[in-house]
Amino acid sequence: MKNSIKREQRKQVYSAERENFGQSVKKLILISEETVNALKQGKCVDGSIRMTPEGLAFRAYNHQKKCGSREPDKILYQTGCGHLKESRQRYRLWVSVPKAMGTCRAAGLMSQESNEMTNFLYVKGEEEEGGVVEFKR
Repeated sequence: MKNSIKREQRKQVYSAERENFGQSVKKLILISEETVNALKQGKCVDGSIRMTPEGLAFRAYNHQKKCGSREPDKILYQTGCGHLKESRQRYRLWVSVPKAMGTCRAAGLMSQESNEMTNFLYVKGEEEEGGVVEFKR
């Protein structure tokens, strides 16, 4: 019986504190002019709010814009089940085989596609060095 009375009293005190909280505390949020102008234009502004001695301070995140200096990957060679791409630093080999073929046939086809693309790279490298290479399929 005692515990239930204490619990009810605590609930009443807690609800009274919540009701009076907004009235007793003044809220001041410091926002820069650039952020306010962006909000006036209807833009969404991401940022963080921190507690300072003056009040709450809002700091907008300064996201760096993506620079367009990165070129898209160039497709060097394309097969029936995949392709070979070249970026600034890497060669990317991609092969996709349907599961319905079965594990053994899929593995064999993936190996065959990989070998074909590897041979293409080998021939391309020899041509760049000035050598002549015969390529048989």
